[in-house]
Amino acid sequence: MSSSASSNSEQVVIALVSSESAREALKAMGEEVGRRVEFLDSRKDLARHAHEARWVVLDRGEQPGEMLSLIRRLRRANQDLLIAGMPGNPEPEVIDIFEAGGSAVLTDESPADAARSIRAAEAGKAIVDPEVAGALLRRVHALSQLCVDQKVDVSRCD
Repeated sequence: MSSSASSNSEQVVIALVSSESAREALKAMGEEVGRRVEFLDSRKDLARHAHEARWVVLDRGEQPGEMLSLIRRLRRANQDLLIAGMPGNPEPEVIDIFEAGGSAVLTDESPADAARSIRAAEAGKAIVDPEVAGALLRRVHALSQLCVDQKVDVSRCD
């Protein structure tokens, strides 16, 4: 990919969202962060065009398990792709999105708040609600305990 194509892809957010309110919120967020948002109609379109973007945004229009599966597939295909989920519920689904490989979670927040989440993810950080942060820590602890219980030497894992 040429450098001009690469810098061009840095400015594109591809979204597979079902609700009009999610589309409006993403348009406003795109303006806030200076990104062009392109809306796709199907998972097939997403598979064809995901390589053209730095960001992919998915909403809960898909069944939750399907959205998580899609995040995992996108993450396996491109480790550098930034993926944001727009969950319908707080805590459990938010945690699942991060665990599946999501880079950010966009909730019912202002475009400026969503833009901060996007910028944080681009810097390798995350902005999460304190309750979600607590739930994430509990999940990490549970996974760590599972490794201990199963006698898994995590120091040997990539």
